[in-house]
Amino acid sequence: MGMHGGKLAVVLVTGAAALGGGAYLLFGHSADERALASGDANRVMSALANMDNEALTTEQNERLRSEALSTLRSTPLEQVFDQLRTAKLSDEERDRLEANLRELMMEDMQRKVNDYFEAPEAEQEAVMDAHIDEMQKFMADMRAYHEKHKDDPDYQAERDQRRQRMGTPSLQERKQRMEGTNPDQMVRMFRYWTKMRERAQQRGIEMGPGQRGSR
Repeated sequence: MGMHGGKLAVVLVTGAAALGGGAYLLFGHSADERALASGDANRVMSALANMDNEALTTEQNERLRSEALSTLRSTPLEQVFDQLRTAKLSDEERDRLEANLRELMMEDMQRKVNDYFEAPEAEQEAVMDAHIDEMQKFMADMRAYHEKHKDDPDYQAERDQRRQRMGTPSLQERKQRMEGTNPDQMVRMFRYWTKMRERAQQRGIEMGPGQRGSR
């Protein structure tokens, strides 16, 4: 390597030690994977459209998935939906993007379930209230987007197609869901939703179709 090469190696190793986990994100991942941690919603969405679901869901990408979701949470829902619907995406890219977004949402839901049950009993109600508030805001944003585009025939056609795909999953999708189902997690999820409905009812919030309710 020579003297200059040796110095370069020292600089890289020292920099990696200083950056810690950030160095791993810089040197240990592909461009699409690094984009998940960029904090830029457009880059995150583009990466999710490019990445195979199997690559996204590897154990080593857990931190990247969390950072991607954090970015999308802080992004206006309209921006996310508009990019999901853009004509720039091929059908294959759109399918990958939708599948990867579902993956992030399911993982986030499982994280919420764990946060609730692992919280001290005295804090569980506050944790659940925060989750309900977040869900209420998401549903309100969804309703606002649907209302804005209710007279858009392309949007309505897209919604109908998406509902049909969700109602009739492919054999591969059913296989993946079955393989990813943990019986213990399913039980915890069921208990969590029961607790959520109970708490929402106490607060005068209807957690069903239409999401009507008062604060």
